[in-house]
Amino acid sequence: MVVGNDLRNEIRDDNVNNLYPTWGDGNVETDWKMAATIAGNKILKINPDLLIIVEGLNYAMDFDPIYSFPLELSIPNRLVYSSHWYSWDLDDSYTYDDFKQYYDYWVAWMLVNDSYPLWLGEFGTDTSNTYWNYLIRYFAENPNLNWAYWAYNGYKSDPSEDETYGIVDIDMVTVRD
Repeated sequence: MVVGNDLRNEIRDDNVNNLYPTWGDGNVETDWKMAATIAGNKILKINPDLLIIVEGLNYAMDFDPIYSFPLELSIPNRLVYSSHWYSWDLDDSYTYDDFKQYYDYWVAWMLVNDSYPLWLGEFGTDTSNTYWNYLIRYFAENPNLNWAYWAYNGYKSDPSEDETYGIVDIDMVTVRD
């Protein structure tokens, strides 16, 4: 069963062609809001029951322009924004209050304002660090934040290549410590 379509993974700069993603400026080459609106509405025309998942700019971390210029689809209540959070976003010198303030401001304002559903489509760490502890606390304090862990797999595309962010070890059975 398919319940939604994530339109594009991690919108980011195209340094080869010198194109930088924008939101709502009308530039047909760079406007992610325009592209997501067109794609989302075409999908909904085919199947109006699907959720349309739209990631923020800058590796799904920047939702600042969306605050002022939210995306509107032809069918209401089908839009879900998606973000990715990883340990390298913040360093270990941050307190939990810094962590919370950072994510509340840049991404999770839609939870604070109860504006839009937010799906944390990727997050993870390969160590039990401060970030991980803060993230678990943040989840507990924000039950409206829905998520999926990246990733289950124990190896990358080649079975000899360990996926240190995976929930299971390379044997695909043993849960990592």
